[in-house]
Amino acid sequence: MNIEGILERAFEISKQFEHEYMTIEHVVLALIKDKEIKKVLKECGVDMKQLEADLVTYLNDDQYNNLKSEGGNTGEPRKTVAVERIFQRAFAQSIFNGRDKISAIDLLVSISNEENTHGSYFLAVNGCHRETLLDVLGDVVEGEFVEEENDYIKNLNEEALNGGIDPLIGRQQEVTDVVEILARRKKNNVCLVGEPGVGKTAIAEGMAWKIINKQVPKTLEDKTVFQIDVGNMLAGTKFRGDFEERLKSVLDQLEKNDNAILFIDEIHMIMGAGSAGSSQVDAANMLKPLLGKGKLLCIGATTPDEFASTFEKDRALMRRFARLDIEETTLKDTIEICRGLQSHYEDFHKVKYEEGSIEKACELADRYVKNKYFPDKALDIVDAAGAVSKVLGKKTVKLDAVVKQVSKLAKIKEEVVDVKDTKGFKNLDKKIKKKVFGQDEAVDKLVESILVSKAGLREPNKPIGSFLFVGPTGVGKTETARALSEELDIKLIKFDMSEYMERHSVSKLIGAPPGYVGHAEGELGQGMLLSEIDKNPNCVLLLDEVEKAAPEVLQVLLQVMDDGRLTGATGKSVDFSNVTLIMTSNLGAAKAESSKIGFGEASFKDTDIKAVKSFFTPEFRNRIDAYVKFNKLGMKEVNLIVDKIVKETNELLKVNDSKITIELTKAAKKYIAENGFEPSMGARPLKRLFENEVKKPVSKKILFDKIEEGTILVDYIAQFEFTVK
Repeated sequence: MNIEGILERAFEISKQFEHEYMTIEHVVLALIKDKEIKKVLKECGVDMKQLEADLVTYLNDDQYNNLKSEGGNTGEPRKTVAVERIFQRAFAQSIFNGRDKISAIDLLVSISNEENTHGSYFLAVNGCHRETLLDVLGDVVEGEFVEEENDYIKNLNEEALNGGIDPLIGRQQEVTDVVEILARRKKNNVCLVGEPGVGKTAIAEGMAWKIINKQVPKTLEDKTVFQIDVGNMLAGTKFRGDFEERLKSVLDQLEKNDNAILFIDEIHMIMGAGSAGSSQVDAANMLKPLLGKGKLLCIGATTPDEFASTFEKDRALMRRFARLDIEETTLKDTIEICRGLQSHYEDFHKVKYEEGSIEKACELADRYVKNKYFPDKALDIVDAAGAVSKVLGKKTVKLDAVVKQVSKLAKIKEEVVDVKDTKGFKNLDKKIKKKVFGQDEAVDKLVESILVSKAGLREPNKPIGSFLFVGPTGVGKTETARALSEELDIKLIKFDMSEYMERHSVSKLIGAPPGYVGHAEGELGQGMLLSEIDKNPNCVLLLDEVEKAAPEVLQVLLQVMDDGRLTGATGKSVDFSNVTLIMTSNLGAAKAESSKIGFGEASFKDTDIKAVKSFFTPEFRNRIDAYVKFNKLGMKEVNLIVDKIVKETNELLKVNDSKITIELTKAAKKYIAENGFEPSMGARPLKRLFENEVKKPVSKKILFDKIEEGTILVDYIAQFEFTVK
């Protein structure tokens, strides 16, 4: 607790006692709640309970303290002169010692110097005399206090006895391997290497649980597992030698204990920990002699990336450890683990899990949560569903609660997650057709593939679908992809392939290779494509005008379409199994338009398909699930598009809190449809004509004619005319 926190707590204590003034006694009562002060007072031999009781008794006795105002204090307590004095003295002491902030110890020393106050009196009678305090603190100039070794190590056996550690379920082979390594005469140390969430820490903590429950071989029955906190040990080490002193005291304590097993989570952190400048003395080098002689059993845990980049570089340290790879648990094993821990989550949340909800959580996590690992992701869903049910006052965790948590974690609609909920999919084709006109065949083909995936009939390691949309420009290819993402309520990730025409541009998608600028640096190092999919594993991925991309970019997509994953330049693999991949192309459209001579275009009906076959390699075409051909638009579809443009414009006005709407007459609508539509250009010229002839004049009327509400009727006789009604 910092000084501001102590002062704030002292004020709160004054309010609780309804005191008009905040005195030194209030400050002392707040001060003894500080962790560091507790350690100092304990070292002085102070009975903390008695000290607190003396202070509370004094503050409650109005006969002696006379601090209450008539009718009780309803305003903010005021600091006494004595309180101001102890803070000024503490500040002067900190300045003298070369520090610009007051510490809790500075305040305690200042109070001990204050005479004729009950606060200093109660400290003294309970054992904290000024002389005793200074002896314990040593050199007050440095303001340092050497804490006990127990502050940096945690007895996991005691944690397990107190119910702070969950039982270890499964992992029999891994536990056997750990025991065999620990039983060696020398180099009896094991480094657990695995991805985050696979259960490395659980294995080490579970060893402690198994020890106290007598479920280990005789060689480990008397062992005690201690966990060292390197981060806490490094905290507050201002001067050279502080860290080494703390670590040495811990190691000496553990070395004397023949039955100690040291567990270091994130063991790569010991590399360089505590070193300063050119000094080579760090935690790793201090551990090496003990580990090599077999005097200390050690279990470490780290990730494959950290092991390769940090831990493996110190060959001398690595040779003292036996590497044990911890793989992600299978779905079957994860269900067993979750069932085994079910009672623990039920006791904590005071709820009961509905039959089948645990299995459902594991199955849905396996299918939709791709950026985390078993069993961690399944337990996260079980825990979250229990927490939400508890907050809502429910006694039973329903299947719906599990589905909701998976939906939230995977960032997709609940209807998509729940296999039984087909309401949102039954009319998916009709919903898309309301937004995309004249492409019924293409929409049907797309939706049918989505339904196959929904029914669970697709291969689990492939994308939901890999589609190539072909057809002239402006006929709705991009709009179909956008409509699909909107109806499924998932993100649309769009990449315009015209940005990736150079051969080297593939690095922008999957990351810069080693040795190049940007390698392993944030999103640039990972690659924009991999970064987006990693953040949004359930999405519609649109690669617009894919024929413009360099051949190297297209080769990258082979792995995505075939195996549903892609490995970047940093070595990280990203899952694409819940991605709907849509590629658009205008191949063949230009040729068909330029070759239109003679007796119509029937002979050029399949020009775009022929162009696709000649452009893309056979292995690329072989991985595409479906070619979706988009037809040219007719006047019927053009009129519907005009209506859609007007509707979207009115929605924009509504979003901006405008009470104005735009309405077209039949004449205006006919003029826009006939003059804005070009068969070779599709619907885009319509939007440009509407922008120039309608939106711009209407905007001037809204801004300069001060129109605040009503309907602007747009008519066309010889020119566009605008009437407000």
